[in-house]
This record gives sequence, C-alpha cells and structure tokens, in this order.
Amino acid sequence: MVKLPEFNGLGETTEENPRVRKPVSGRRSEAKRPESGRQQMDYTMADLHQVRLKLQKHLAVVSVRQELALRRNWTLRQEFLQLEAHMETTGWESIRKMEVTFYKT
Repeated sequence: MVKLPEFNGLGETTEENPRVRKPVSGRRSEAKRPESGRQQMDYTMADLHQVRLKLQKHLAVVSVRQELALRRNWTLRQEFLQLEAHMETTGWESIRKMEVTFYKT
C-alpha cells in the first residue's frame, strides 16, 4: 500500500518534494505570498539595520555623558579630599571658633 501525501486544499504537491505545494490556480494571493515574504524579510532586515545604527548613536551619546560625569565626580572628590585635609590640619577647634564668630555677627 502506497501512502499518498496529504492534501489540505492549499495546492497540489510537486513531484520533487511532496511537502511543497503548488499554489492553486484560482488563488493569486497564494502565488504572491513568497514574494511578499521576501519583501517583508528585506524590510525587516533594513529595519534591523536602522535599529542597530540608532542604538550605536545612542551608545556614543551615553559614552560621552558617562565620561563627563566621571570627570565631574573626580573633580568633586578631589575638592572633598582637599577640604578634608584642610580640616584635619586646622583642627575642629578653630572651625568651631569660626562658627561662633560667624553666627555672632
């Protein structure tokens, strides 16, 4: 007994590959489907390229902002360390005296 390929109404099977179906002559949309699939694939690939370019530009902007933030933080840290060193050398007592004289006036 020979097993025949299934037929679900979408088209006839080809001799080379029984799983590939020829479009039914009455259905033009079935004939256009592979072409529209290729067009969709081209559009999707182009869209992916655009998304990648957009992400690369965004990464460049973020990298610049990060570099500026790192420089700003480094500068603030240096100022803090200088202030801390100054406070250690002058001592807390002189700072309290300055506060008292400042708040009296």
